[in-house]
Amino acid sequence: MSTPHCSMIMYLNKDAALIPAFLRDLRSFFAKFPVHYEVIAVVEKNATQSLQLLQTEQSLSPEKERIHIHQNKKHLGRAQSLMLGFEIARSEYLLVVNPEMASPLGDVFKLWQHLVGEDQIDICWGDRYRRKDSPFTSSSSPRIRTEHFFNDLLRGKSPEDIQDPLCEVIALKKQSWNRLRPELKKNKISGWYLAAAIQKCHAIHSFKIIELPVYDSGVTSKSYSVWSERWRLIRRLK
Repeated sequence: MSTPHCSMIMYLNKDAALIPAFLRDLRSFFAKFPVHYEVIAVVEKNATQSLQLLQTEQSLSPEKERIHIHQNKKHLGRAQSLMLGFEIARSEYLLVVNPEMASPLGDVFKLWQHLVGEDQIDICWGDRYRRKDSPFTSSSSPRIRTEHFFNDLLRGKSPEDIQDPLCEVIALKKQSWNRLRPELKKNKISGWYLAAAIQKCHAIHSFKIIELPVYDSGVTSKSYSVWSERWRLIRRLK
């Protein structure tokens, strides 16, 4: 397969049980479109079961799909793992996906469509507050409560600023990533949230960014630690 139309970057740690259903839904979704795609699966160190399931699924890939597996040699966390996945990706268009699919593939794919269809756009960013039918706006789960609280602190004062800074449903061009990479690598990025780090980069102020409504079911990955991520977000505000 030549250069894929899109690269989907996914972090896996304690998510082995979700992998078969995620890939089944992904394949069913892309069967409707003439799109070749790759899945960049960055697997945490010691996530043996996730690695084994991915290797099995690799042999079942349809013609338009390629699964690239990278296992971390040491524990990196989700944010650093996604950065690594962006480096590996071969497509000009990068999408962050999650195996628990809190946001449906249809919403994620709309970000890619806008990114491809409008040359001037650098990043498409999900905005969960604009989907009034989404449990995100009313759920009392610990993750969502955390994101409501820190979104209020991280959100800029201008209407042009990103309204959902902690939303991890994002699509960006590889050339945009190449411009962000040097600044991110200078910082000590750790933990779960890469979107918050991207949003605070100085380079992003020269980007054309659009926000699109996305649904969030409230499902939380077993790899997510509420208290450690709250602590990391507090430190990021300093």
